[in-house]
Amino acid sequence: MTLPDPRLARTRHALIAAATAALDDRGTEFINITDLVATAGVSRPSFYQHFGDLPTLVHAAALARVREAFESIATPDNIGESWTSFTQRTVRELIAHFAEHSDFYLRAVQGPAGQIFAASVIRFLSERLETVSPLAPVISDSLLPHELADFLAAGVFWTITSWLGTDPSDRASVDEMTRRVGVLLLSSTGSSPEDVDAALRTSTMPGATSR
Repeated sequence: MTLPDPRLARTRHALIAAATAALDDRGTEFINITDLVATAGVSRPSFYQHFGDLPTLVHAAALARVREAFESIATPDNIGESWTSFTQRTVRELIAHFAEHSDFYLRAVQGPAGQIFAASVIRFLSERLETVSPLAPVISDSLLPHELADFLAAGVFWTITSWLGTDPSDRASVDEMTRRVGVLLLSSTGSSPEDVDAALRTSTMPGATSR
């Protein structure tokens, strides 16, 4: 069996890192392939080999940052033993992450790959809600579990991106957004904190018990 060429992985990583740094600094209209390949230290043909066009790279970089945040914050053993501990720890940390990188995410959403990025994040959030969240047992018991997870994910994504787009001087605090997202998730599933806690106690999902 032929092993993957590690040079290809390094090239892809370098391009994603260059695009991430560029999005942190400026909007997509001021980002070009020439600057990115120079920053990444790769050739222009290598860029096209991996991504084909600039919007595809921007999408990959933005989604990579989302995945990294969830992999470090919303891990299976970080669910906690109650809905309150989950929202005050995991949800709050994730919202704080989006706030810290608000310019980056707004540029990704508003750029040429914005719709693709939004759809990818919603799909990713939906999968996480079904597998690595206290709501997973509640969602799985619903009549349309996949559709419910998609609905919740889209609502969370829209709520957070709308919040990020608000003028910082008028923007609600991270704690307030944590409260709002928690309320929206519970009300949309028809659950109470007690319902979720009871489901967690009987669930065999990894991380559904105390750390």
